[in-house]
Amino acid sequence: MKAAALQGLVKLTLNLVLFLLMARVMRQPRLRTGLVTVYLLTALVVSVYGLRQWFFGAEALATWVDPTSNSAGTTRVYSYLGNPNLLAGYLIPAVMLSGAAIFAWPRWTPKALAVVLTLVNTACLVLTFSRGGWLGFVAGSFVLLVLLVQFWSIRFNAFWQRWALPALVGGAAAFVILSVMALEPLRDRVMSIFAGRQDSSNNFRINVWAGVLDMIRDRPILGIGPGNDAFNKVYPLYQRPRYTALSAYSVVLEIAVEAGLIGVAAFLWLMVVVFGQGWRQLQRLREQQSIQGYWLMAAIATLVGMLTHGLVDTVWYRPQVSTLWWLMMALVASYYRSQPRTLSPE
Repeated sequence: MKAAALQGLVKLTLNLVLFLLMARVMRQPRLRTGLVTVYLLTALVVSVYGLRQWFFGAEALATWVDPTSNSAGTTRVYSYLGNPNLLAGYLIPAVMLSGAAIFAWPRWTPKALAVVLTLVNTACLVLTFSRGGWLGFVAGSFVLLVLLVQFWSIRFNAFWQRWALPALVGGAAAFVILSVMALEPLRDRVMSIFAGRQDSSNNFRINVWAGVLDMIRDRPILGIGPGNDAFNKVYPLYQRPRYTALSAYSVVLEIAVEAGLIGVAAFLWLMVVVFGQGWRQLQRLREQQSIQGYWLMAAIATLVGMLTHGLVDTVWYRPQVSTLWWLMMALVASYYRSQPRTLSPE
């Protein structure tokens, strides 16, 4: 499907250009903070409308909950995005960045606003009842907390340098377990993850993945070409009866089916470079205890959260989420500092 793949290549190229532009713009700390602030204030409007749907009700625009499960009557908020899974993907960066803003923004009034943003965005994300979004939220939050402790550990005494991280891991695990045990809607939704084909959403994804694996098996090296247009033309030839899909419902499988093993290898190498560079720049900022380090920690945590969510969904192929993905990539890249070259003696 060369024509369809060409359209996907154009979209990918535009995303890469956007990434390069934002990485250059955000080299200036003031512009970096300003761009993050604009997104957080926009996300606040989105989250407030989502909370309004929770309190006053919202019409389900699709079958988002297994009608045979205990959660059949649960309201899943979707705000302006029209889909709870998409909203969860949109809010993962908002939660991480608003949490970082508590420490990055100066003075108490902006810090109080950051606390409100964190609470509102987190509540709205939880009320999407998106299991993939929850997994991404937990993974991203855990990484952010670990990075914060590591960033602050330079100020700790010997005791806390040794025990701060174990205490954090134990406390976070206990909080998650107690929350799942105490809240019945949360417990039912979490347990449905392990229900296998007995849950209709799980069964749908498993059938889609089976068809996608067949597509990968037939085009393992270069794939079918980038973009959803190419996918929508080829997938019907492989789909299981009654299981139509617009994507592979997994980022890794989507990359494999579009770009083959070469594309997967390139993507994995990109992640190694991004996380490696992010870690090195974070250690540089840690030595300086620079407040700009908080945005970098939030970006790294967001990438982990979005990748975790992406294992079971492909919402970040949608413009509302893909733009944020490249924004986080650009945020990490904006901290890069080239090493001065040293002349070797002759």
